Amino acid sequence: MIYKKHNYTADIAYLNNVFIIEYDISKANANVLFTKGAIDKKTYDFLMGSERMVRQRFVGNLQKNNPALVRILQQGIAEAKGMLFEANGLSDMDILSIKNDAVFVINKQLNQTQFGLIRFVPKNVYTSYYRIKTNLADLEMYYFYNNISKEERLDIKGIKDEDLKYHENYFIDILKDLFYAAQSKPTEIAIRMMKDIYMKYINLEFPVEYYRTFNNNPVYHLNTFTKIGTGFSMDNVDESMKGLIDISYNMHILLEIQKILMTMYFG
Repeated sequence: MIYKKHNYTADIAYLNNVFIIEYDISKANANVLFTKGAIDKKTYDFLMGSERMVRQRFVGNLQKNNPALVRILQQGIAEAKGMLFEANGLSDMDILSIKNDAVFVINKQLNQTQFGLIRFVPKNVYTSYYRIKTNLADLEMYYFYNNISKEERLDIKGIKDEDLKYHENYFIDILKDLFYAAQSKPTEIAIRMMKDIYMKYINLEFPVEYYRTFNNNPVYHLNTFTKIGTGFSMDNVDESMKGLIDISYNMHILLEIQKILMTMYFG
């Protein structure tokens, strides 16, 4: 069963207009280690009363001093996920992904989520999902939009949070516009929007910030000749240098989304 996996993603290219609920173990490190008898009550109480980062650092230091705790914690988390699967009748087909102690469940609200001290809590809800997998990228995009409250959120696995901040209000806005259209409009409208965005993108009609590479190295790749070879990267460029930017990385992400939209339309 996949609940034993530390990291898992289903072979699914997209999900549109569904409910994906992320269930996480509340304070997993403290509750699992205490349940397994690996820490005493005093340490447990300290961890339960600490902020998340304090708790993470403390447990990290414990694991450095006692490497066996790493295996105990991993085994305890796997057992907890196993209980969650069994108690709620979950099969592999119900699971979109697993990220250590987090389980992303498709179109199912779970009734049994407490097992002694170990409690799975619904952390996030999403309504669409896109997997962008190329030779250069492997991204999981979890999108939420509420038609009543107009609340919108896009969480991306595969790029660190500190690198995603460079794309806020820029390339991320393009993705949100496309995912909103795919979820809320007829598919042919989303496809027309996609074509319009793509043409504007390759014709360099967006502000220069939209052309920063959408990955864990958010720089501008420049197509230019230097004494040491062809091409180099810069952290910042201005509009006058836009024509030198290699836009192929982000362009391929847009092309993959276009393929998904065409699959939606025809299939």
